[in-house]
Amino acid sequence: MSDEDFSTYPGAYAPDRRRIVDAHGVQLAVYEWGEPDDPPLVLVHGGFDFARTFDVFAPLLAEAGYRVVSWDHRGHGDSQHAELYSWLADERDLLAVVDSVAREPVPIVGHSKGGVLSLHIIEAMPHRFSRFVAIDGL
Repeated sequence: MSDEDFSTYPGAYAPDRRRIVDAHGVQLAVYEWGEPDDPPLVLVHGGFDFARTFDVFAPLLAEAGYRVVSWDHRGHGDSQHAELYSWLADERDLLAVVDSVAREPVPIVGHSKGGVLSLHIIEAMPHRFSRFVAIDGL
């Protein structure tokens, strides 16, 4: 099948930047939409998903003036597979990505499993987050 056989979803845009965050030895693929100097907004995907599922939603938020940041959870998308898979490992990964973005409180949007992960981190470290939106799954 050639590239011509694939179609993109209307309004979907690839991230403006891709980088790697080392989360305690696991390489996480991090994606960003919007201008690097815009205020950050973190998106957390659900289970069995990956960050690029936000290719329609993230550009809309970037157009509103945010630097939208998301990542593929360990073992998902382009992130490294790991020896350890646990809820706490996913929470540590979330914090590693947020630490790579800002030290001041940031807004966070979580979808499904990502919403629950976000909620757990916010309960433990409320000073790191300014707003929270849950999409489905809580």
